Amino acid sequence: MLIDCSECGKKISHKAISCPNCGWMPPLEYQYQDEEYIKHKIRQDADPYYEGLNEWFEKKRSARRKKEEEEKKRREKEQEKKILEIEEGYQKIVESFKNLIKWLQSTEDFFLKLLLFAAISAFISWIS
Repeated sequence: MLIDCSECGKKISHKAISCPNCGWMPPLEYQYQDEEYIKHKIRQDADPYYEGLNEWFEKKRSARRKKEEEEKKRREKEQEKKILEIEEGYQKIVESFKNLIKWLQSTEDFFLKLLLFAAISAFISWIS
């Protein structure tokens, strides 16, 4: 089985006494153990690196969650703004109809009243 040299990073046999490239000596237990034990030991030695990776990934996840929450808040604010705009538009329409009704009450022309009443009725049925 080949393992990575801790000094130079080259691949060397787990049974080698030292790295032929840099002279690093692998732990003796590597030389006298089977491959499964060595794989387990290598994983054990790498745990601190995995913990560092886990911390890095957790930071990334936290940043992504924070960004998603900010995006959600932004969308909610936009939705509230649109609702307020719709309510303001509705209030303007109601005010316009009130003024139109006042005008209709003041005019004497029957056909004009009938025509405007029909238009108002059609508009009300259209919006509801």
